[in-house]
Amino acid sequence: MLLDELKVQWEKDCIIDELNLGSAAARTPMLHSKYINELIAVKMKQTKLQMDSAKMRALKSKYFRGELTSQELADNGWEQWHYKTIRADIEGLLEADSDLQVLIAREQYLKILIYFLESVLGEIKSRSFSIRATLDWQKFRAGN
Repeated sequence: MLLDELKVQWEKDCIIDELNLGSAAARTPMLHSKYINELIAVKMKQTKLQMDSAKMRALKSKYFRGELTSQELADNGWEQWHYKTIRADIEGLLEADSDLQVLIAREQYLKILIYFLESVLGEIKSRSFSIRATLDWQKFRAGN
């Protein structure tokens, strides 16, 4: 799920109906389940993407050293690397490589999603305190 979609959903889900606090309290486990499942899915994508990035880094390192076979080059749609590259320059080439930059950008996006979902889960954990505070305030206003 996209970050914008999650933000819109959370805007709706975070509302506590002050007129029906029991129902709001009962929704807490459901909300926790919903967002923990989203977090698990994103973390699984992150793990796969990290493995894909590691494979791509290894393959690109071989590419920049000129060690790929013609079949490997054809499989990836790459032309032969025609430059002499010393080991110290490979890291800079990897950082500038557009294929790796796409993977790094995806990893950063998943980190942002994880941060958002962990924040939402933290808020859900404290939801019962918010409901309790609202209930106490209502009792105080009623003179109880």
